[in-house]
Amino acid sequence: MTSYAIFDNINLEKKPIVEIGTFNIKCPPKTIAEGLVKMGTKCLDFIEQSVAFNTFRIEITPVNDQKLEWVYNLQVQTTTWFEHLCQNFSKNEIMEIARSYVNSVRDSYSPPPPPRKSEKISVPSNKYCEHHADCNFEHPISEIDQDWRNPRPKKNTYLICFHEQNPNSDKCYISVHCPSNVDQPIIFCAKSLPQMNRTNHFCNWYAENERIVLENNGWIVLSQQDDVREVLICPHPAIGYENDTIPPNYQQINHKNNRELIKDFTFWNWVLEYFLNTYLTKEICEDSKQCPIELLALNFGIWKAAEAKDKRAKEFHGHLHVHLTRSAIDRFEINEVDAMYGKIGIPKQYSIQDCEELESKYLLNLEINRLQQDMRDVRDYLGELNEKMDHILGLKPPSITTMSMEQFLQKLDDFYYDRNNNFMSYLNSFQEHGISVVDIDYLKEKDWIELGVVKIGDRIIMTRESKIVCTS
Repeated sequence: MTSYAIFDNINLEKKPIVEIGTFNIKCPPKTIAEGLVKMGTKCLDFIEQSVAFNTFRIEITPVNDQKLEWVYNLQVQTTTWFEHLCQNFSKNEIMEIARSYVNSVRDSYSPPPPPRKSEKISVPSNKYCEHHADCNFEHPISEIDQDWRNPRPKKNTYLICFHEQNPNSDKCYISVHCPSNVDQPIIFCAKSLPQMNRTNHFCNWYAENERIVLENNGWIVLSQQDDVREVLICPHPAIGYENDTIPPNYQQINHKNNRELIKDFTFWNWVLEYFLNTYLTKEICEDSKQCPIELLALNFGIWKAAEAKDKRAKEFHGHLHVHLTRSAIDRFEINEVDAMYGKIGIPKQYSIQDCEELESKYLLNLEINRLQQDMRDVRDYLGELNEKMDHILGLKPPSITTMSMEQFLQKLDDFYYDRNNNFMSYLNSFQEHGISVVDIDYLKEKDWIELGVVKIGDRIIMTRESKIVCTS
């Protein structure tokens, strides 16, 4: 196949996920990066024209187990997609489309095998200052008083050399403004960004010191706090100081959000050429023929906000999700990369999560309502069918009346007892009109069973209170 191909149409009428393009992972990284930038730009252009689909995800996955051909997918939020269908289709059509999508995902999903026990113990997470940039630099008062893009260092901020007290510590300096019960991150973003309901604040993104896997050429790779087979590739805030001591009072402002990363040629070229081909394949996996990556993903909108450290920011420090194979984790442990110790758990399965969200919010409720309506329709149909059968057989629906023994005997006398006192005659006449007796134990004077008129189970019941229920 060619190095990459981009498809023409983006159609979300049948599924909330659509293929944007494909590429061959063995092609030159620069060529693939060029194609990924074009695919990302195509996705952003489509999202900009759509008011509804502001929460979406880019997923890059292999087409088959050989992992040569990869597909670039645009996945929109399933609940928003369902609401979009409601504007264009009937309720029954919507349920059919949505259920078909969910079933196709579940049918194609193969649960990964349970993780094997790791030979290493994962490094526990420390608690860090969540607003370290705020502790080290002064917020801009206004755009008139000072340039918010280059805020001044915080006044009266004292940085104390920590090595004098603890020479074995990897920290160089500590800020007296941070809480005393938390650690201070070495790498953090001090870029001033717009906020939801307040003036501009610093990004305050930071890298946990024990999570750092790799620093290289303006990018930093971090393991997840959870013990899962996933790393995050982020812009390094202190570009130029990768694997080096960051000077005190140096403001780390190399910041990019996901909308910038998705169309950044330098980013994609580094991911493919250095991180995948050089670092993972050659250094960690030692030229293994198996591709060590299972999935690449970028989240946007609500999905991205859910991962952010600062929920009030309008934009966030970007990062690429990278799902790794189990064999790659083994190689990390062999190479003693302690940030990857014990990272053997299964990472988040986006496709299944999306289906569960759609079912729990909309689809199951509608299907239950339709099932209840179908049951009501069946009941009504059976009622109509019974009426038609009664009409065909000449039967009348029973009407139930209750009367006393005296009233019942009087009714026999009035309508069925002839002048010749022929008891058998009026009983036969009585039976011809569909009236007979059930409870034989309480009948008086005559044994009607011997007369052949009634049998147990017929349609007239006389109770102990001398009440007779007639159905005719």
